Amino acid sequence: MKTAMGDILKSKSTGELYKVKKIKMQTVLLEAESIPNKVWLGNKECLEILYDKVENQRKQELNSAV
Repeated sequence: MKTAMGDILKSKSTGELYKVKKIKMQTVLLEAESIPNKVWLGNKECLEILYDKVENQRKQELNSAV
């Protein structure tokens, strides 16, 4: 999975949404959207196993707010 700063990922096990906060070489830092101070720090190869990329998440949120 190709990720970039600001991407939204969904946990396959819990359904929680996480935002990509930092990428450094093969390490990725994710921060939970709804729970303060909840983070995941791990290897890029693990992302595809544990998370799904949420496409157009921000567009959906903006359309539902209007």
